[in-house]
Amino acid sequence: MRIKLPAFSLVAILFSVFTYGQQLEFSGNASVLGLSGTDEELPFWMYHNTFGRIEANTNAFTLLNANVGKGFGENSYLEVGGGVLYNDGLERQVRADEWYLSYQYKWLGFEGGKKQPIENYDGIASVNTDMIWNNNARPRPGVRLFTAHPVALTKSKRLLFEAEYGDYFLDDERYVEGARFHGKSLAFLYRFDKGWQVKGGLRHTVMWGGNSPRFGQQPEGFGDYLRAVFSLPGGEGATESDQINTLGNAVSGYFFHLSKNWQNWYGEFIWNNLQEDSSGRNLSNLPDGRYALYLKNKKEQHWFRSAIYEFIYTKSQSAWADDFSADDDYFNNGQYPGGYTYNGMIIGTPFFLLSPNEDGVYSNRIVVHHFGGLIGVGNFNFRGRVSFRKNYSSPGRAYYGEPYNGPKNIISGDLQVTWRNAFTPLHFWVAADHSNINDNGAVGIGLSRSW
Repeated sequence: MRIKLPAFSLVAILFSVFTYGQQLEFSGNASVLGLSGTDEELPFWMYHNTFGRIEANTNAFTLLNANVGKGFGENSYLEVGGGVLYNDGLERQVRADEWYLSYQYKWLGFEGGKKQPIENYDGIASVNTDMIWNNNARPRPGVRLFTAHPVALTKSKRLLFEAEYGDYFLDDERYVEGARFHGKSLAFLYRFDKGWQVKGGLRHTVMWGGNSPRFGQQPEGFGDYLRAVFSLPGGEGATESDQINTLGNAVSGYFFHLSKNWQNWYGEFIWNNLQEDSSGRNLSNLPDGRYALYLKNKKEQHWFRSAIYEFIYTKSQSAWADDFSADDDYFNNGQYPGGYTYNGMIIGTPFFLLSPNEDGVYSNRIVVHHFGGLIGVGNFNFRGRVSFRKNYSSPGRAYYGEPYNGPKNIISGDLQVTWRNAFTPLHFWVAADHSNINDNGAVGIGLSRSW
């Protein structure tokens, strides 16, 4: 018998939990932003890597987030949070930004709902985590288990691991309605003497299931779920392509980090690649990948805070592989033609460009030089990013006579200035794009308050 739990009962349970034990902790933030540009669309860096909050045509934006947390002893912490935003660039102008429940016990964490990720690398990198796991799109609703911090595997605490495992629903309007999304990662770390550390691992994601107008209902049983998780060929009911390859649209990648901690500085070298099939796993698509150097000043009052340089190259795509895995065509898939997206934004690197018809990525062969920096002078913080990129047609589009005809050489940059004062922080934002086809610029002003 299925038992339905009334909403007030759930509220009562949460209330009783939060009124037991230690004192409640409240926090939140509110922000308002106005934008105005010279074109119908904002410049690139004004609406990419914004956690899916700002659209290409946004002029006014308001965000309110709040959460309440409670500790249960030294090793246990429970938090409930949510947020709502107004965006005049959306058809539904008011929507939820996030809603979640999270729980942490020692090193193990759990999240349920839609939770925005934490911003990494001071917001100056081209991706928040790696090329396939970014803050370019909105968070997907689902559940996630993760290590809250690296976990030691040896008594010396030199060898450690970190991992995450999540399952999500793609509840946006897309070609394959009701598709599901699975993601996981596993990394091992080794800490040497004198502050050196090396980390390497693999991230794997897959879109699977759903109802396709062309292929019909896709398999969604528990056995099919295991096939998607372990990248196994599809079984009965799967398409012929999935029975030959693997079930669903899998995108994965290796990542490698070499870091060094000094007394006042932190430095890191980063490499990650993209994998659509066995050619990527065998590194037949080299030199495709992201190569980055990050430097951070740990002195809080120093004017120089951090800087990053990234080189991104994806033109190889295993073009010389001698089997069916050639021409990777990153983030595209014949059974999921909407591409590796959520709510019209690419989940991974923002430099791949979506087709105007919203039927996949039509430029995923790119060469990019990206620079980012953060400095502080008195009560002012300056955060800047500039990207020089060349975009080329995706292999599939070129093959079928639908080549990319957008700008080939693009410079995109932005500068955000934050003035911290006694009343409330003020934010000034300017951004621009320059290409062989069009120039575009915009300015923004906003304020925020945290508590």
